[in-house]
Amino acid sequence: MDEYLVYIRVDDAGRVVDINSSAFLTDTDGWVEIDRGHGDRYHHAQGNYLPGPLTDERGVHRYKRADGAVVERTPEEMDADWVEPEPAADPMSVFEAAYLVGVNEA
Repeated sequence: MDEYLVYIRVDDAGRVVDINSSAFLTDTDGWVEIDRGHGDRYHHAQGNYLPGPLTDERGVHRYKRADGAVVERTPEEMDADWVEPEPAADPMSVFEAAYLVGVNEA
């Protein structure tokens, strides 16, 4: 049975932004090895290594690297990263604005 190495990539704040295994990485530059082992947890680390997805339903990163280990971030840390999206423009308003510009130029 093959042994697989588990790697993570972190951003400047130490948030885990990617996870993968040696089975799928040919270049590990920029990646940090965090574990090694046998079986699907290590082979298919993207969906099996951590207890949940890399991000929550808002797209905020759920894990960080601290003291050499991957740990879940606190709700307060995650909330501090969340930026409320700007409301989408009303499609009819966009159409009307474009139409009015075209009519006024004619």
